[in-house]
Amino acid sequence: MLVPDERTFSAFGEGGVEGPLGNIPELSYSSIAFAHVALGIADGALAEVTTLATGKVPMFADATLAANPLFRHQLGEADAHLRAAAALLEATVASTWATAVDGEFAPEQLARARAAATWATKAAAEVVDTAYTAGGGTALYCSSPLQRRLRDAHAVTQHFALKGDTFTLAGAVLAGQDVDLSFL
Repeated sequence: MLVPDERTFSAFGEGGVEGPLGNIPELSYSSIAFAHVALGIADGALAEVTTLATGKVPMFADATLAANPLFRHQLGEADAHLRAAAALLEATVASTWATAVDGEFAPEQLARARAAATWATKAAAEVVDTAYTAGGGTALYCSSPLQRRLRDAHAVTQHFALKGDTFTLAGAVLAGQDVDLSFL
């Protein structure tokens, strides 16, 4: 299938997309977008384990998983962790969009945007890890949505735009070091 030239752009070239969206460097935009995917996966994992917990009675337990104080603690903490990641990412989106509309990006802002997206993705994977572990043996099966979400969340963390070394690059920019800014 042929895609007309007017519907294509170079991810690393100039002037690919018109308007404010085109002012956001592609890697910064992609990082933020992929981080939202990770947050959605984590949100789904919490929903899945909550549903599971209301009906599952763990082996040697007298009540459902939802009645277990440790599970409730883990669920409450994971939910707070996920909401914190979402809040940071939404603040990053607002700041990034405002600059895309009105100004030019400083390297520090791009570094912080990439770091926020990377941290949010890592936080989302940790939330999924918690949900998966809380699901116990039930989560092991390929038929378990928690098993699929575990793989999906960790797949997002492996993307080049969200690798852990992003924090090293961001820290170098924030410390005023000379670095290649083409990957912000």
